[in-house]
This record gives sequence, C-alpha cells and structure tokens, in this order.
Amino acid sequence: MYTELGIFRETANWENAKKFCESIGGHLAVANSIEEHEFMKALHLLSFNKGRTWIGFRRDKTAKTGWRWVDGSTQMFNVWHQGEPNNEAGRENYGN
Repeated sequence: MYTELGIFRETANWENAKKFCESIGGHLAVANSIEEHEFMKALHLLSFNKGRTWIGFRRDKTAKTGWRWVDGSTQMFNVWHQGEPNNEAGRENYGN
C-alpha cells in the first residue's frame, strides 16, 4: 500500500500533473489492486467529491490491455464503467 500519497488542488492537464509529480520526486498514483483503486477513489471523494483527480494510467497501443500505468505495469483488473473506455471524441487518453 502507499507510504506517501498527496492530492493537490491545482488545476492541471494530465501531462502537467505527471511532470509536477516527477519534479517533487514522485509519480502519479498507481493502483496495483482493486483495494488500492478503491482507496484512491475514496480519498478523491473525501477530498474533493467533484472534478477529476489524475492517476498514472494512460492509453498505450503496445500494452496488451491498451492501457499502461506510469510505472510500466499493465492493468491487472477491470473497473471500467459499462461502455468504457470509448475514447470519446478521440481525446480520452488518460485515466482519472
């Protein structure tokens, strides 16, 4: 599980959020299990309960699942809503 996890209220796109995390020696959050995903989801709801929270998940055509975490691992579980991912308007390339 996480030893350090931060949520920042600044508005940023996925790329800038990734760069910011790297600039302070970290990376966007990675969920390696359903439990970690649920923890991050609960933390988001408790902290903001609106808007988006970027996680370290992005579309990758070379990954078996089509998606990859910023640490290089692939998705090991499915928590997509029905009909997702659908790449709406060709612009859904990141997880949130």
